[in-house]
Amino acid sequence: MRIRNTLMVLWILWTAVPVSADQLLYLKQGAFGTVVVTQQGSIRKLSFRQPEGDLEQSRCDIRDPDRLLHEYNRMQLLGLLLCPDPRRVLVVGLGGGSLSKALARLLPAATIDSIEIDPVVADVARRFFFYREGPQVRTFVEDARVYVERTDAEYDLIVLDAFDGLEIPEPLRTLEFYRALEGRLAPGGVVMANLHLPSDLYSSDRNTLAAVFPNQYAFLGTAQVVLACHRSPARHTREQLLERARSWPGGYPLEDYCRTLGAAEEWDRGAPILMDASPGGARPRSKWGNPSDRDAEPGNVRARSR
Repeated sequence: MRIRNTLMVLWILWTAVPVSADQLLYLKQGAFGTVVVTQQGSIRKLSFRQPEGDLEQSRCDIRDPDRLLHEYNRMQLLGLLLCPDPRRVLVVGLGGGSLSKALARLLPAATIDSIEIDPVVADVARRFFFYREGPQVRTFVEDARVYVERTDAEYDLIVLDAFDGLEIPEPLRTLEFYRALEGRLAPGGVVMANLHLPSDLYSSDRNTLAAVFPNQYAFLGTAQVVLACHRSPARHTREQLLERARSWPGGYPLEDYCRTLGAAEEWDRGAPILMDASPGGARPRSKWGNPSDRDAEPGNVRARSR
């Protein structure tokens, strides 16, 4: 037991020591590709290795592991301006666990459930990114679509943060999925959706979400639009959200992000709504194919004209 405890202490110390050059810490085949953990200085990164290179999914500063480094993660906290005291939170896509950790710290009375399809990714979050489960923080290693359609739990805040490397997985961007998600959203609840730019499916994503969640707030980031979909008929003005952001105690610049409200209102309202493929329908595309090929061919998603 003493040897085991000593080894555990040495492991924790080693994983918390900054390195001066980009160093490979971990590499293992996951459910959908090779999962890679690297570190440069105090910055540790989780990536998916693909033919075109390593695609970063999550990062943390080991000297301050609770701080959100990615802009889109910080922007997802805007949902707390519309739902300031959620009791149950669902995060779809764990990655390194950065957002789940931040929400647990900001919302000590809330239960944070995270869904991650890849057990290798969940293990990496625990081993390398300071992600810890407990009574408040729970992890479900399974398909998010299956979980949402099966569970009877209601959530006040749902954050969609699942990517298969370059884009949102097909089963998690369709009309049917969003309808199932609406059934899991408590009255007055909020769904936060992260849409990367540029994307050939951006207009279809906007139209598909709007078909289920018409009350939306779109915030423009450097390389993404973050949508807050509010299950409430009440509509808040930009000034009202700015006032809430100024008094928000969480320590991130939500006021700056609020100022982008209204800057992401240009998209093709006639773009097709994305739906699940019918049996024997479109040919599945390669999950790890060329980005341009993936955008051009809808694979297991079929489109319905508006």
